[in-house]
Amino acid sequence: MISQHPSERFAAPNTILTGVPLKKRIGAQLVRLIAESFGTVDSGFDQKTFVQEATQGPEALELKDRARHIAHALARQLPNDVDAAVETLTQRFTAEFSIRPFIVEHERIHSTG
Repeated sequence: MISQHPSERFAAPNTILTGVPLKKRIGAQLVRLIAESFGTVDSGFDQKTFVQEATQGPEALELKDRARHIAHALARQLPNDVDAAVETLTQRFTAEFSIRPFIVEHERIHSTG
């Protein structure tokens, strides 16, 4: 069985199309998925602390400030060694990460037939 990639559990809902601000999607669910995603490639990544810091106080922030708030919490959990931090980031934010749901679906379709 192929496990579900964290990115597959965060899909843009129809509410974005009906006038709910995009900033509302930058919240706890996304933070937990980011934590899980980083935790799969870096055993030293403190998911619990990241989630606590990233979800503390962003409700009052606008879109860019929410993203900045999460980025700062993420930076505090990444390795101090720049090369190690870059390695961790590139394992999460690459083209493969972006197309992962399609890869999983392709594997699912071709493994059953």
